[in-house]
Amino acid sequence: MMLKNRLINSIPIHTMVYMVVNSVICAISSTLLFVRFVLNVYIIDPYYLICALIISIGLFFTALVSLKDWKDNLLNEEIR
Repeated sequence: MMLKNRLINSIPIHTMVYMVVNSVICAISSTLLFVRFVLNVYIIDPYYLICALIISIGLFFTALVSLKDWKDNLLNEEIR
């Protein structure tokens, strides 16, 4: 019973850190793209920024899905 409560209340820190890092990369890429096209200040090539934005969004949503399914899989294995 106590182990089940611990599993329900536990948080996967590594996944949360991964999501924060991807959010920071996404924010920086978006900001630099905004500066490039709106203010016409060239800092980094837009091709690299668009690639970084697409990759970080994809990795963020992958981590989000793994976080969603994390507790269900862990609790189902513990019950067996």
